[in-house]
Amino acid sequence: MIPAAWLLVRIRRFSRASLFNKSQRACAWSLIFAMGVLRTSRLVLRPFRADDIDRLAKLMANRDFMRFSLGPYTREQTLAFLDKLLAWQNANEPSLFAMIHST
Repeated sequence: MIPAAWLLVRIRRFSRASLFNKSQRACAWSLIFAMGVLRTSRLVLRPFRADDIDRLAKLMANRDFMRFSLGPYTREQTLAFLDKLLAWQNANEPSLFAMIHST
């Protein structure tokens, strides 16, 4: 599998049981974190940062964006969600990536 496709496959949140053993999981995620940021001419994929809260809160408060989820989030709910993502990243666990459209 080409590296970019492998990265996109690994973005999904997996359960612990579905990812090989612990050492293989750590090795796979260390490769992603070593890459840091994936950049194309129109798109940037990068780990979330604490300063993403304003843009993320605006997006997650949008009823249309959250219609297939649990509904719109308040800023406090979004902050809790972002804290969870950052905790996964800090523990080298599978997490999500911020997707930025660059023009």
